[in-house]
Amino acid sequence: MYNLIIKYIVSILIVILLISCSKKSIEDDMTVYSFDGEYNLCLNWYAPRDVFNKNEQDEYFWYYEGACNVPITIENNQFNWIYEGSIKECAIISRQNEYDIFHKQLGVCDHPDGEVFELFYTDDGFSLVKIGGPGIYPNFKVVLSKKSSRSYKKLMTINDYINPYTKFADDNFLDINWPELKFHDQNSTILSVPYNLVITDGLAEAEELGSAFDVGCYAGGIFGWFMGDTIWDSIADTSWCTELGDSLEGVIVDSEVLKDDGSISNNNYCAQYFITKKNNFKLDTAHYICIPFTHPTDQSHEAYLPRNLSNASYLFSVEK
Repeated sequence: MYNLIIKYIVSILIVILLISCSKKSIEDDMTVYSFDGEYNLCLNWYAPRDVFNKNEQDEYFWYYEGACNVPITIENNQFNWIYEGSIKECAIISRQNEYDIFHKQLGVCDHPDGEVFELFYTDDGFSLVKIGGPGIYPNFKVVLSKKSSRSYKKLMTINDYINPYTKFADDNFLDINWPELKFHDQNSTILSVPYNLVITDGLAEAEELGSAFDVGCYAGGIFGWFMGDTIWDSIADTSWCTELGDSLEGVIVDSEVLKDDGSISNNNYCAQYFITKKNNFKLDTAHYICIPFTHPTDQSHEAYLPRNLSNASYLFSVEK
């Protein structure tokens, strides 16, 4: 009987321990951090997503200025450095809570090989690993190694957050159909914003391509004349080129490749983020990270929402 009671108590203690450990790990994962401090920056293009190769720069065919061993100061979760002669800027943006596929913190940069990044951190530093944007390197990453052992500081989150950004200007800058905007969470921080529906037979678009082709023909003719062709050869080449462009324009129209009957809608699944200042969210401007997706126009977009952050982009921002 005594042994049975001891086993029972031990089992209860183990369950309590497991629950408390699980609770702690969940809270840790949900924490929003300030990464302000001194770091050393290196870039990777080729190493696997979860690997940092500190010697990768030695394998490049030529030297990239600002690719590695760059001293960095992060302030307000933002930093910049000189890369190939121009200033590149990055920021760690944060939101009030994790929702669906959207993490509490992401990185955004204006680097030519990456725009939106997933954030991974350890006690020794953190990495921004590309998940969307320009460039041909899917594993591009920005790796920042700590210069001190100072711990990351937890940012203050806002309880009972009331979102002031629920109305958007109905402008045509992004060709977005603002009246059809849909909110997906209680605080209106997750939304889908469709582009305006365009119905076309493709003729105007083909004519625009044809005009651009003609400009190239004229430029080629002038270039040939400067390079020594006779004026008559240049005219003949230009005439042949523009006739080819007209033929190609007809082929494009007949193929209906540019035709859009409006049966498919282009949409964006977006989340609201903020930059930070000192220990707080800077709430005067909201930044929206969006993932494009398509769905049949006559069906609800809900079943077609993206299930990962691939192709995420910084789409727009809104000021108070």
